[in-house]
Amino acid sequence: MDRDTTTFFGGIDLWSDHLLAPLVPLRRALSTLRIGMPQDSLLTVASELLGQVRSLQKTVNATALAQRILMHWQEGLEKLARLSCNISLRFALADTVVVPRQRVNCTLEIGSKECKISGVKQEFSVPPGWSISEAVGSAPVLDQHRYVHDFSLVVGEAPVLTLPKAVAQYRPIEAEQDVRATISCTVSGHPFTFSTHALFDVAPPQTFAVSPTNTRIAPAQLSKGKTFEYTITNCRPGEMTGKVVVQCPVGWRSESESYRIQAEDSTTHGTITIRAAKDTKPGEYVLKFKTEYAVQEVAVKVFDVAFAEGSTVGQVKSYDNTLEAALKEIGVPCKLIDGKELEVGNLSSYSTVIIDIRAYLVREDLTKNSNRLLQYAKDGGNLVVMYQRSQEWKPEYAPYPFDISNNRVTDEDAQIDVLESEHPLLNHPNRIDEADWQGWKQERGLYFPKNVPHEYTLLLSTHDPDELEQKTGYIVAQYGKGTYIYTSYVWYRQLKETNPGAFRCFANMISYPDFRK
Repeated sequence: MDRDTTTFFGGIDLWSDHLLAPLVPLRRALSTLRIGMPQDSLLTVASELLGQVRSLQKTVNATALAQRILMHWQEGLEKLARLSCNISLRFALADTVVVPRQRVNCTLEIGSKECKISGVKQEFSVPPGWSISEAVGSAPVLDQHRYVHDFSLVVGEAPVLTLPKAVAQYRPIEAEQDVRATISCTVSGHPFTFSTHALFDVAPPQTFAVSPTNTRIAPAQLSKGKTFEYTITNCRPGEMTGKVVVQCPVGWRSESESYRIQAEDSTTHGTITIRAAKDTKPGEYVLKFKTEYAVQEVAVKVFDVAFAEGSTVGQVKSYDNTLEAALKEIGVPCKLIDGKELEVGNLSSYSTVIIDIRAYLVREDLTKNSNRLLQYAKDGGNLVVMYQRSQEWKPEYAPYPFDISNNRVTDEDAQIDVLESEHPLLNHPNRIDEADWQGWKQERGLYFPKNVPHEYTLLLSTHDPDELEQKTGYIVAQYGKGTYIYTSYVWYRQLKETNPGAFRCFANMISYPDFRK
């Protein structure tokens, strides 16, 4: 007989494992179930087989594989009985978003229009620290085809939070918490046990967000203050009142704001202004925004960035807002270039044009008008291209064609070696030194150019441990009257984190027309 090769596990004989031997008779018995069996016969066989499954679960010193097989059979047999009698089973919380220590009503219900249900008993399984009991003043509703009973669930003091999703999605799978009901009953004279679980999320009493989560203050702007926005959502039943306060470094001043949220799932917004001490030195400082229930930390970095006065930037934006926000932060005018401007606009009005990360993938108007941007550079413009993937790159997008590799440097602390220490891009208007490569996040660079012609000057080199040097992550070429810069370093990640060195390097790129030779 040919082995099954049509499924993922086809051809693998799991049942040769002697540890599964106690399950073999039950496996044979399961084959007696047939499509079209009379309902009473099906219920009789399914009930008997479920009894055998539970007996094996309790008595067999089963391996993990055997336990999974038994659980799979149990679920299948329960489902078969439920489908045969069209049994509905519901275990629902009155509030599907709960908070620590909340008491919430819940309802357990089983019913069938086709089969008689009797002798209902229930058991519950809840996480440690939680409890469930019969709701005060409630009594079960029971007739021949339906059973309904109300209970009261009390959430523990320290449950695993499942909201906000952006944070909870990274919790270990072992932290899953289950509120489960198991019903034992008689269905048309046959004993069955069915299990179900409640669907719900666990939130903190409130969600508290502050924006921005990291920011910059220029030394010359210390006395003007920095304004932060906050959003608070009440996740617990009833009204919520409180105050937002900020724990600041010594000498810094902040306001405090009171809030009142009238109902669950309602939100309030506000602003708080922080003023740094006049003698604050360059560096990174932490602000702690606090309510009665939550704390949000904000990183404030004090550093200076110089750029050429009169710089005007046009940006061919992709899907990311980082470059636009960074230019606004340092006070450089930036205009987003649309398809019409790419095709017929006066690009010479910009001292620098930036092509955003992966823009050749998402901007069809860019690929159609790439020659106009090269002409812009040739006529005296400064064209800066952020990293593009090899799949969306064509060599002719560059004035002197090159290819893109899939090479990357994943160590965010990888050594940076300067290949052209006197080049203007590393000196004007900001002199770049070793400190400017500190504090990077996630990686150094990716999709480094390859087969790079001699017309390009290679500025930097970096590499992961035991890997080849990547010397093409920051390259520049004279093209006609202008210049072309291509860089594979992940500036956008560092700008998003308000990294001082990334801001200074970025400012040098857009200031290059004033300092190129």
